[in-house]
Amino acid sequence: MALLLILLCASILVATTRMVGDRKQQNMLVAVLLFAFVARLVFHLTIVRSGVFFSHGFSGGDSVQYEEWAAIIANYWRRHGVVFVTESMMPEIGSTALICNMFALVNFFNDGKSSLGCTALAALVGCLTSLEIYRSSREFGASERGAFTSMILVLFSPAFVFHTSDSYKDGFVAFFTVLSFSGSMRIAKRFSVVQAALLVVWLTGLWLVRFYMVFMCSVPIVVGLLGLKSRSPIRKLLSIVGAIAFVAVAVGGGAMRSSAVSRMVDTYEYSHDSNVTSWNARGGSGVSFDDGGNPFGAIGPKLLYTIASPFPWQGGSFGLHLGKIDVFIFYFLIYRAYLSSRRLFVKDRQTLVQFFSFLVPATVAYATTMANIGLILRQRMPIVFVTAILAALSWAERPAIKRVAAPVRRRAAALPETAERAA
Repeated sequence: MALLLILLCASILVATTRMVGDRKQQNMLVAVLLFAFVARLVFHLTIVRSGVFFSHGFSGGDSVQYEEWAAIIANYWRRHGVVFVTESMMPEIGSTALICNMFALVNFFNDGKSSLGCTALAALVGCLTSLEIYRSSREFGASERGAFTSMILVLFSPAFVFHTSDSYKDGFVAFFTVLSFSGSMRIAKRFSVVQAALLVVWLTGLWLVRFYMVFMCSVPIVVGLLGLKSRSPIRKLLSIVGAIAFVAVAVGGGAMRSSAVSRMVDTYEYSHDSNVTSWNARGGSGVSFDDGGNPFGAIGPKLLYTIASPFPWQGGSFGLHLGKIDVFIFYFLIYRAYLSSRRLFVKDRQTLVQFFSFLVPATVAYATTMANIGLILRQRMPIVFVTAILAALSWAERPAIKRVAAPVRRRAAALPETAERAA
């Protein structure tokens, strides 16, 4: 069963790449993405579960827990039939209901646990995320070189390889985040009912794997719907409806506040609880800040650690040293994003605002909960990937240069000079 699933995932990857890539680049894209897909499976079989990378001293972690929950769901299906198991039915799965059900489907058809089959899904999603970075970069104006460079840097960054070579949820989080953001960019250029429907799908998927990211992705979507330069009456209508809804919720208070907003507030308060912060700071890569209990206290050092850690001079586990490769990649992407930001500030400020509407709030939000270098390395991957799209735009597609032949001198004008030389 695992082998059939691997072949199915590889076929989906090839077919999707054929639909996305330019004809001249399709073969290269297919080869690179297939290599990345197979490499993740090999990495899973040979190293991931047998090696200890981090200071917590054991291999596996979240991935093992998700597989255990998936096995419980699969057993439930065998007795009661296949239904989507939600958090209300199984509270321990929390906001990871989607991946637990997907992995349960693998176990259900395999008639038992299949760690390799679950990893095939994670590897496929990781490769598709990188492909979406390539596609959206090209669509938004990056050159072939820029889009391919950003895709490669993301596809083979050590943290992303590691977390898509096992049954982790991080690849799914990145997948839905990148799709939601690129969808908001497309809807900013041109409103489409299809794109709006797809955004609902991506946000629903994101809600079922890491729900609070939905709120971070909502800001660029709102900016895209408003269309800062658009004169479309549809956008104005959407703006009015959105404003009315916001005022209604604000005025209604607790009685009218949606469960989604309530959950966001509760999660935000929980993430800043001193016990939670201390728990996250355990292990060799934990970090403590003298913030006086205020999440926005010591915000400067927190932002520095959120963006720039692990630092080159820090010692720690093998995983932390691998993370230094990731952070150097991030440094490079930030530099290229700075170059593209300068150009967009002059030519397309709406697009620049849309990028910043995700990158700035997301970075600040994660900085207020910063407590562990290894944890932030995982959490900031969606931020890195959106930065990669912005960075790709620094290699802008240049219009073809038309070469004009030099004007031919009139023969009559050359005659006097010829006669003079002859004399």
